[in-house]
Amino acid sequence: MEVLLSALADHALALPAGKFDTMGLGVDSLPASSFPYTHPVLAAILKVRAGAHDDIDQQTITFKAVDPGGIEFHPRYSFVVKPEEAGQMGSNLVYNMTQIVFRTPGKHSFLVDINGVHVVTLELDVYQRATAEADDSSDPLTAKLRASFEAEASGDTETSWRILHELAAEFPNSSEVRNNLGFLLLRRGDGSGALRELDRAKEIGYRYPEILSMNRGCALFLLGRHSEAAQAFVELLATTPTSANSLLNAVSDGEIQEIHVLNTGDFVALAALNAAWSYLLTGAVSEAGKMANIAGAGEYTFSRSHPSYGVFAKLSTGLGQKVAEANRRG
Repeated sequence: MEVLLSALADHALALPAGKFDTMGLGVDSLPASSFPYTHPVLAAILKVRAGAHDDIDQQTITFKAVDPGGIEFHPRYSFVVKPEEAGQMGSNLVYNMTQIVFRTPGKHSFLVDINGVHVVTLELDVYQRATAEADDSSDPLTAKLRASFEAEASGDTETSWRILHELAAEFPNSSEVRNNLGFLLLRRGDGSGALRELDRAKEIGYRYPEILSMNRGCALFLLGRHSEAAQAFVELLATTPTSANSLLNAVSDGEIQEIHVLNTGDFVALAALNAAWSYLLTGAVSEAGKMANIAGAGEYTFSRSHPSYGVFAKLSTGLGQKVAEANRRG
């Protein structure tokens, strides 16, 4: 098996016709404000092609993450590739790693083995961000928004909340601050407060309208305006997200739950899931069933190594059961 391409990126998707869709391709260093540091997502990409003498029925390609001390610090992930699948055009492989914990600074290595034989090393220099860089005095809004996102992605909601409140006082006309505040208010179950912040973000001109619409749909859902929520979610099925790596929310007949989407497929599946739950609570069982079928694509779009896969799968299964019960009742 011949390696044609290998790299790290902020996010990546394997596309048909031998192509990748990437953001931030060529990552080789990562600044951390402190250690241990949790990074939301990092992608390892690999393009392989079957060699002329590959006579093994299948090749097992494994990604391993090793810290400066030689200790594995993130779960391994393996792909099984058959030689006929990696012919002239090659086979594209992507490992989107999430919630990666770097415990120390230094050179971290992402090793690629084929059938147990090491073939490629991707190196990442994780370093302590200098004080001036951490403060990012030239753009304090961006720096603090990043800190808020990282806190939320690592599960530290209170720190994210505190940062956003400080930003709201300092930058009252920032659409990003308003949208992010709305998102956290959703997590707290405050639909009215969330809708107020999200509508303010819309007035100012938030740059990711599809994310804003998803959040507004969740706020409407919390307020019991399920028909409006369903319509908001359905309209998202025809959009192309401009931000593929986002923290969003999934609704159900229980609590709202955080979902980390990494690609367009994840986004559409989540919109359909939310639309289905919304329709179900209005009594529109037929429409709920249609949306549930679309949401089923999430079984294939969400990476099974991604923490959000389990959340999505549980909600999708519960939805299917509820739709089936409603159909039996007639």
